[in-house]
Amino acid sequence: QVGPAHPDFVPLFDAVATHTRADDVILYYRARTMTLLTDRRAIQTTSMDRAEQHADYFAMQRWSDFYEPAIDELGAALRGYEVVWQDDNWILYDLHPG
Repeated sequence: QVGPAHPDFVPLFDAVATHTRADDVILYYRARTMTLLTDRRAIQTTSMDRAEQHADYFAMQRWSDFYEPAIDELGAALRGYEVVWQDDNWILYDLHPG
């Protein structure tokens, strides 16, 4: 099993720490891990409607919907989310840009 220190995951936590404020809430499929490694509050849900009510950012793992909302890049764009950072494995969305 891949853990948070795996080289594919480290850039995400760095991006969250860099591109979000200390009081932002991050949607992530392992909320406790996100909080531990970034000192950001986090939630875990499979509902984008619930996420939009309670989170500021969505750290979405590409190619997976394991314990995260089943949404793709087109669906995120249609909802008006803004990409603030991305790499081959992750996209960090601002759920409420502007």
